[in-house]
Amino acid sequence: MLAERGRIARLQLQYRQAAEFYAKAAKATEFDAAKSWGYMLKAADALSDQGEEFGDNQALREAIAMYRSLVDDPASRERAPIDWAGAQNNLGNALEAR
Repeated sequence: MLAERGRIARLQLQYRQAAEFYAKAAKATEFDAAKSWGYMLKAADALSDQGEEFGDNQALREAIAMYRSLVDDPASRERAPIDWAGAQNNLGNALEAR
């Protein structure tokens, strides 16, 4: 339910609110590492969108920190290498936008 609320907020261009819902969904699914990691990636993506679309440098800094923590997780690289590579790419895009 939290992730769905995040998706709706993102569609309404309420990126900060979407990131909060995704972060809560990640916390609620900590028992499933892959699902939790995916929700954190969505939270970082929402913050990155906030930064890029609205010139919000603080959101970009937060997204960059989240992306870095995601790509530093060695288990994610083993478990889902394509998603891990996507997070690396998104990190680069956020760095460039900042």
